[in-house]
Amino acid sequence: MKLMKADHDRRLEIQGVSGLVRRPVDIDASKTGFTDLRSLRIYRFDAGGVVKGHAEDDEVFLVVMTGSVELQISWGPANEFSKMCKLTAPCAAQNDPFVAYLPPHSGYELTVLTEADIAYARASTEEIRSPRVFHAGNVEAGEEMSELFQDDTHSVRMRLRYMQVNAKRKALKFELAGGDGVAAETLIQVRTEPADCAANLIVPGNQPMSVSSWDTVALSKGESADLEVAEGSAVTILMVSAV
Repeated sequence: MKLMKADHDRRLEIQGVSGLVRRPVDIDASKTGFTDLRSLRIYRFDAGGVVKGHAEDDEVFLVVMTGSVELQISWGPANEFSKMCKLTAPCAAQNDPFVAYLPPHSGYELTVLTEADIAYARASTEEIRSPRVFHAGNVEAGEEMSELFQDDTHSVRMRLRYMQVNAKRKALKFELAGGDGVAAETLIQVRTEPADCAANLIVPGNQPMSVSSWDTVALSKGESADLEVAEGSAVTILMVSAV
């Protein structure tokens, strides 16, 4: 188990985007030691930006955590296939898609409609599957657990889970698991509300670890974890694994 803090002062240049772009979360194999799950990066884009990118040899999950974007995906020989969609962070007011799957060798163009936090998770694979966008599950007011998205069938090697935990009325404890139980390399990214609230991650054989908003925890194959959420708080969890 390894804890990695976000760096909200990190800035970098991206071709085609004016000014420096914020990338608070920048995790790759050099930090995790993983061999299957290549990276998890979270950007904070300003409204109006246009970002062009490529999946290269990887399959990629793109997750809109806050805000709204337009996404055009191109794939196939000579990029003759194209898909355009709007992605919006989950909320009870609408049911727009918020997750996109990009297969290896596909390209994309992202137009940022509002300030947005966008997560990119990557794993290498030689198998090609079609691009796809996914809608959020129901966001019900007062529910202790809202499973907004879980995929373990469309992607080849990656498994993605996105959920919201509401402990406003009582403390909660629940089990987290990677894509195939403990036989996976897993990154768990946590957002807490209020932002200064912490949760506890419990991994057998280790001391409980306090995790704060924007923290990311790496679990190696063979590790599992429980999360304790204190009464009066809420947690959004992005969990990505490679098998």
